[in-house]
Amino acid sequence: MKQTKVIYAHGVHSGGGLTLLKDVFAAAEGDATYHFILDTRCHQYATQYDLVNVDYFSPGLTGRLRSELTLKRSNHAFKRILSFNSLPFLISINIHTTVFFQNVNLISKPAHSTLVERLKRILFKRMATSVDQFVVQTRSVHDAVTRATRRPCRIGTLLDPFLLEHLCHSSTTSLMVSQTKRFVYVADGSPHKNHMRLLQAWELLHETFANLRIELLVTLPLNAGGRWEELTERFDVRRLSVVNIGVVSRDQIFEVYKTCDALVFPSLRESFGLPLLEATASNLDILASELDFVRDVVSPVEVFNPNSKISIARSIARYLALPWPESMNAVSAETLLREVFGD
Repeated sequence: MKQTKVIYAHGVHSGGGLTLLKDVFAAAEGDATYHFILDTRCHQYATQYDLVNVDYFSPGLTGRLRSELTLKRSNHAFKRILSFNSLPFLISINIHTTVFFQNVNLISKPAHSTLVERLKRILFKRMATSVDQFVVQTRSVHDAVTRATRRPCRIGTLLDPFLLEHLCHSSTTSLMVSQTKRFVYVADGSPHKNHMRLLQAWELLHETFANLRIELLVTLPLNAGGRWEELTERFDVRRLSVVNIGVVSRDQIFEVYKTCDALVFPSLRESFGLPLLEATASNLDILASELDFVRDVVSPVEVFNPNSKISIARSIARYLALPWPESMNAVSAETLLREVFGD
């Protein structure tokens, strides 16, 4: 008997998940090689399409377990599974499984959450090892899922035909760029000064833009075992053009400012932030954290979320007038099915 391809969508019955599932319905119409496992709440929508093989199960935990047992008992007949329920299977199915992940609440820790939400996060962490591959829709979710699961993960931004036609444009991460801007960050090695995140952003910039010529000066103590040594062990500072000029005096720092184009200031908290005023007095552009202590004293030309390397990198790219490449890998439902099932 020819093996069929399973689209598992128990629990999906509303919102964006249902919208994307409808696109899959349309792509699989009339194709007997697909077997759908759906929530009974989805019946009214699924019957609008010519789906050949469909099983419905009641909502809730009982219906979920019954649907998984059905898969387990018939696994010899199934080729692969594409699950639109972000929570991995609770029962060992022993079929190659791709999870189209759409629920970031399973990997985040909001301040207020219900007992059920907390339980789902625990189950997700434990059951993620059974997933052969995750597919997500954006770069930030890709990074979060990879950190949380250590499982293979790729970006497949499922869009309907209208959005594919009107929103997606070709982009490249190999833009040839030649810039000569010099940035400076005047700060000691305290953790809240956020050097690690800044260099992560610097690294991301060099990965994103070819031939990028920007330099970053930092003023860290040169003592062994300090922050600078930690950074040099983690990053290729020579390749990234990050130079530590060491601790400098107040008079010397104004001489340094004369050689620079902008102050980048990713600090997480400050009582005052004197370098911000020094940079203003030296006619430097300022790129800084979007935090109150910055706005208290200056008006930056660019701001960013200091907890995000992507936000920092994008603000620097905006300052350099560099278009940030799209990180989406936009696909149609037909393409997603073909990539998942290897057709």
